Amino acid sequence: LLNGETISVTHRIAEYTTASNLTIPNISELGFGVYTCIVDDGFYDAVNESITVVETDELYFVGGQTTIQANTAIGGRLALVCPTVRGGIGNHTVSFVRGSSTLNSDLERVTVNSIPSGGIEVVIDPVLSEDAGRYRCTATDGVTSITLQYEVNFLECLDRDIRLVNGPTALEGRVEICLRREWGTVCDDLWGIRNAQVVCTELGHTSVGAVALSRARYGQGTGPIWLDDVQCFGREARLSDCRHSGIGVEDCVHSEDASVMCQPGVSNCTDGEVRLVGGSDAQEGRVEICFRRVWGTICDDSWDDSDALVVCNQLGIDPRGPAAVAGSRFGVGIGPTWLEAVECNGTEPNVTSCQHSDIGTSSCGLFQNAGVHCQTAPPTVRISPEGPFVVQFNQTISLLCSSKSQRVVQFVWLLNGETISVTHRIAEYTTASNLTIPNISELGFGVYTCIVDDGFYDAVNESITVVETDELYFVGGQTTIQANTAIGGRLAL
Repeated sequence: LLNGETISVTHRIAEYTTASNLTIPNISELGFGVYTCIVDDGFYDAVNESITVVETDELYFVGGQTTIQANTAIGGRLALVCPTVRGGIGNHTVSFVRGSSTLNSDLERVTVNSIPSGGIEVVIDPVLSEDAGRYRCTATDGVTSITLQYEVNFLECLDRDIRLVNGPTALEGRVEICLRREWGTVCDDLWGIRNAQVVCTELGHTSVGAVALSRARYGQGTGPIWLDDVQCFGREARLSDCRHSGIGVEDCVHSEDASVMCQPGVSNCTDGEVRLVGGSDAQEGRVEICFRRVWGTICDDSWDDSDALVVCNQLGIDPRGPAAVAGSRFGVGIGPTWLEAVECNGTEPNVTSCQHSDIGTSSCGLFQNAGVHCQTAPPTVRISPEGPFVVQFNQTISLLCSSKSQRVVQFVWLLNGETISVTHRIAEYTTASNLTIPNISELGFGVYTCIVDDGFYDAVNESITVVETDELYFVGGQTTIQANTAIGGRLAL
């Protein structure tokens, strides 16, 4: 009985010594009181004995530990719980200390929370190397103090944690998972959008617009390939909760490492809507297009000025010399690459009306985002060195024609009105063409003209005259010549 109420009945086979053991796990206030054991053999009067169970009046931590082990990793989250304090003679004061410093919510990366059991929790997120050290929780009732020590172990990583590696932003990268306290990769066999959704959700991003990428899109990892044949339903809380072939059971190589792209949130854009991002003004930038309420990019494969013209018209920008820009000139986008191999003739009302690959099937790299200049300026031209350029016969000379242009330009070199070189350049803010004339002769003296043509504005040109010096000189320019001979030989100078 406990305080007169039956709590247990035990039958035993008759022996000269019999016993009944009563265990009260995790005793609480309801478990304190008078316990009575009654023994009845069915013939004699029953006999009994009682014992009173009371809580200690000494100050103590519930649970009785004096040292607690905790594991964390750099970049991870460290949560230390100071258990409920009981006993003592009055109100309890509890504090967390690292070294000689008290931890409280006023400190960066530190949060102190009350927990339902009556204890407190200190959270450090993210953990940095400076967070190493001895932690302790100290409780006092004003007269007596007690301390609980924490031994914090800094591990390479914590089991089941995931991270994205080698991406340009925190929203994308190669998927790595920690198992057996070691980071490893995930094979792309059966890797799909539902797997990507689980990864993005686990990392605190939205699952909307998650993109699954394969073939080591962000480079090959090292170490073990922990998971293969991963199949998620999309509702799992962690990637490790999804079906897979077993930890370390795989038939892959690191060129098959899986990756994902996550989105920071859901936008209100509509399918086919376009915008320009990353430019110096509203007339230029990286072309982004919306599908499935997620902004993404367009691959620069086949991207040309006709495509740029359609984008500018769709945005309502008066196109003056619209120019296509390749190579992620305006930065790398963070969303999926929605379109590839776009081919417009320039008359379409919007980009989606142009020929293009299936939506979301691009295999382009990070630095292949297409961009546009909707309004460009005419190209400039300048030749250096400045003329007239005085040289010697048989001398090698070099002329540099430079141009500033936002469009693809063509350089044409003329000598005395005759074309001698045609050079094509990809449009950059500064482009140049170098003309070298080795061992110049009489045919090489005259007027050199550089023509720059961007195909939209009128071509521009500049000329320089190259003449032979009127100073007396030996052809070749030497002042001393070394010659070897021998006695009895022949010397020709």
